[in-house]
Amino acid sequence: MDDRGHLIAQMKNRALIYQEMYDVLAEELGAEKAEALLSEAEQRLADAQKGADDLRAKVAEQVAAAQREAQAVRRKTAADAEKVLDEARKEAERLRTEARKDADRHRADGQRKLDELNRRRKDITAEMSRVQGVLDALAAPAGLSSGKGNSSSGKGPAAKGAGSSSSD
Repeated sequence: MDDRGHLIAQMKNRALIYQEMYDVLAEELGAEKAEALLSEAEQRLADAQKGADDLRAKVAEQVAAAQREAQAVRRKTAADAEKVLDEARKEAERLRTEARKDADRHRADGQRKLDELNRRRKDITAEMSRVQGVLDALAAPAGLSSGKGNSSSGKGPAAKGAGSSSSD
């Protein structure tokens, strides 16, 4: 049965109930009093239905308003979240850039220190070579002069220098 058939059946059922109520009231109170009571009951029913309809409309409007407000809050929250996310991304990029700059600065400082240490090593090596040359130059004349005087005994600096130079 479709909706129209259900509606017709409900209306017939309501008519039968009203007829039964009227018959009982008319028998107990008389036809005039029964009609007055039924009219009053119908008016009360109409008022109650109007009140229910008004309440349904009011509730529907409140629900719609709440849904609009929820949608507005949802949009605002999404916009706020997007803004916070953008700010977080910018801050992360700033921190990465700052970290890269710090790393580059530390790397450059380390390279400068390494270059300075390499220069110092070269300078020290050059100074050691110069000192060795001076020592070798000082040791050579001393060995020649003492070698003339003490060649028979084998003692003295010339003998020691000659012996150590042959083992090098």
